[in-house]
Amino acid sequence: MIVKKVLLINPNYQREISSLSQISVGPPLGLAYIAAMLRKDNIKVKIIDSNAENIGIENILLRVKNEDPDLIGLTSVTPTIKLCCQLSSEIKKILPDVPIVVGGVHPSLAPNETLKDNPNIDFLIIGEGEYTFPDLIKSLNEKSDLKKVDGLVWKKDRVIVNKKREFINDLDKLPFPARDLLPNEKYKSIEFDNFTTIIAMRGCPASCIYCAVPSFCGKELRKRGVKNVIEEIEDCIQNYGVKSFSFLDDTFTYDVKWVEEFCNKMEEKSLNKKVKWLCLTRVDTISLPLLKKMKSAGCYKIELGIESGSPRILKEIGKGITVEQIKEGFEVAKKAGMVTMAFAMVGFPFETEKDILMTKDLIKETDPSFLQVSYATPYPGTSFYEYCKKNNLLATNNYSKYIFLNNSLVLNENGISTKQITKSKRDLERSFYLRFNYMVKSFFYLLKTSENLSLFLNRSLTFLRRI
Repeated sequence: MIVKKVLLINPNYQREISSLSQISVGPPLGLAYIAAMLRKDNIKVKIIDSNAENIGIENILLRVKNEDPDLIGLTSVTPTIKLCCQLSSEIKKILPDVPIVVGGVHPSLAPNETLKDNPNIDFLIIGEGEYTFPDLIKSLNEKSDLKKVDGLVWKKDRVIVNKKREFINDLDKLPFPARDLLPNEKYKSIEFDNFTTIIAMRGCPASCIYCAVPSFCGKELRKRGVKNVIEEIEDCIQNYGVKSFSFLDDTFTYDVKWVEEFCNKMEEKSLNKKVKWLCLTRVDTISLPLLKKMKSAGCYKIELGIESGSPRILKEIGKGITVEQIKEGFEVAKKAGMVTMAFAMVGFPFETEKDILMTKDLIKETDPSFLQVSYATPYPGTSFYEYCKKNNLLATNNYSKYIFLNNSLVLNENGISTKQITKSKRDLERSFYLRFNYMVKSFFYLLKTSENLSLFLNRSLTFLRRI
């Protein structure tokens, strides 16, 4: 078989992860980047974003059958690997000879386990897939040695893990994601329709024990050129009518000079008058002058990790910040006029009820605009996972339960009961959101930012239902 036509599929997981503060739906940029690379080799590509379209396996299979591709690619994180395996099994029933490739964070960090336990998956791509995927297709078409494809995992009597592919250092060489293959009208944030996401840099130099980003993307921060990012933003505005976007980067403000140059270009080209944006970063990498500059350049929201109000827990999880830095970070953000999102976590096996109360007090003192509370979840590829495995704390190997926003049942009880951890998470959320002054403020915020009455009502009803 010669591979001329490829179908890429993003599984439907939104209902499982959706929570109070997590109702945004963004595009599968990883698949869109790979699609853009395959097009350069004249491969016909289509993408099914079943997550954004909210379609189940039956509808996916109908479209797979109609497309009749030569090769199928799926993307997976830990909570969706079981779904990907199920989908692969069903696809093989209708297209038994079509190779199925799975990439993403989970297969990259648990390749042997993933391929060994799932006979309907033919190949795994570990790490960044933009060059590995085209190389795999070239190898299949030329019937050349698969061992020469860096970043590939495959089976031949046993699981074979090829040499790891080097990280992509010059990200500017990558084409923009193939957004024309995506259902762009389906991507929305809490505040805006016409929403998308952008990746400006890859990697993270932090050492948080619960995060797999350094393992997946490396600890060195690899940045795109400001000019390249600006061109993508212009493309999103001109060709897709985008009015808001989120940077997916974990530490957007780590390189202050890069951010300042970016903000200067946004204003120079008047893009700050056409689009609003938000970013995620660390409290120890921001300052009042920087945030004022970002706000002037169109940034309306900044997302910051609190994680815990306990100095001991912050140290245990390798966060690398202090409670005082957290307080200062949110104070600076408010002075700059930024909307803020705070991330907090509960359920670490070495956490006490006193630690959780300290987190509650810190949330009250910092008073962010939005709050997301998650369960401490030991994802493969993290040192937290290795810690839990070593200490016999993993209650299940059913990865579909590893949903950090909605499931606290993946760890054995150790100190605080599972019931108490669940109650603590709800208490943190309700004590924050069910305040009269907060609800009034949020009502007017959503009314002001929503572009139409329908969007406003949808956001308000979703919020009330979930709280």
